[in-house]
Amino acid sequence: MPYCGICDVYFEIYYEHVNTPEHRAREAREVESARRYTERRKTAGGFLSKVATPVDALREDVERIRRALKNLLTFR
Repeated sequence: MPYCGICDVYFEIYYEHVNTPEHRAREAREVESARRYTERRKTAGGFLSKVATPVDALREDVERIRRALKNLLTFR
């Protein structure tokens, strides 16, 4: 039985499931969430980092902040 990761359900016929209003709404929310995440990454660092997961993005942000603080303390 096929599985839909967006809706977290198993279904019988692919096209019947994909055309349901519930699936389309969840898919639209997921696409919007990904778009907002990409925009945040662009504005946060001035460029879009190549990160695989939000955890990788957090690690990258922490490293960037650590370097900035180290630079601040070095110049004082």
